Amino acid sequence: MNEIKPCVLIVDKAPEMRRLLHRLLVAEGLLAIDASDMAAARYQAGSKYPNAMILDTDLPDGRGIDLIADIRSRSDIPILILTERDHEEERLAAFEVGADDYVLKPFSSRELLARLKAQLRRQAACIRVGSNLLKFDNLEIDLALRVVSRSGHPLHLTPLEYHLLTLLARHPGRVFLHQELLRLIWGGMHDQDTHYLRVHMRNLRKKIELDPSNPRYLLTETHIGYRFVP
Repeated sequence: MNEIKPCVLIVDKAPEMRRLLHRLLVAEGLLAIDASDMAAARYQAGSKYPNAMILDTDLPDGRGIDLIADIRSRSDIPILILTERDHEEERLAAFEVGADDYVLKPFSSRELLARLKAQLRRQAACIRVGSNLLKFDNLEIDLALRVVSRSGHPLHLTPLEYHLLTLLARHPGRVFLHQELLRLIWGGMHDQDTHYLRVHMRNLRKKIELDPSNPRYLLTETHIGYRFVP
C-alpha cells in the first residue's frame, strides 16, 4: 500500500522562493502546493486541505497575520512563519493568532525542514480515540473521566493543573503566550501575573515529567510562553 505523503502549502509572493521551497519539500518526499497571495492561499487551504503551511507574512493583498487567524479559525494545521523581519512584536503577534513556529530568512534548508518535520510529527503523534482520549507515548489524558495517567498510573492533578495541561495538549506544538494562558485560565484580571503561571507549570512538570528539570512534554519558549510537545 502506498504511503500518503503530507502536503505542505507554500505562501510567498516571490516566485523564486516558492520554487526553492517546492524543490526542497519534494526532495524530502513531501507534496507541495503554493500560493502567491492571501486569496490564492485561502483557496488552496479550503480546497486542497494541506497538512501544514509555510508562510511569508509579507503578502501583496493583505497581512499575513490575518491569514493565520483565518486559517486557524477552521484548521489546526501547523503554520510555520518564514520571513526576513526579525521583530519581537511581529513574532508575538504571529504566535498570538496561532502560528506554530518562526524561521528567519536567509534560512538553513536543513533547519527549516527539521522544524517542519517536527511540526508534522507532533500533529501525527496526538492519537485521538473518539474525541475524549489523548495519548502521547507514556502520557494519557482521558477528557471524559478527567483522569491523567503516566505509564498506566493515575496522577493527582489539581483542577487548575488539569486545565493547564489539557489546554496545551489539545494543541500539540503550538506556542501559547504567557498572557494568553493567563487570560484563558485565570481570566483577564491576571494577564500580567506570569509568576502564577511559572509556579503552576513547575508543579505540573513535577507530576507528569520523568525529569522535570529536562522536560519531555512541557517546553518553555523563552520570554514568550509554553508549548506541549508530544
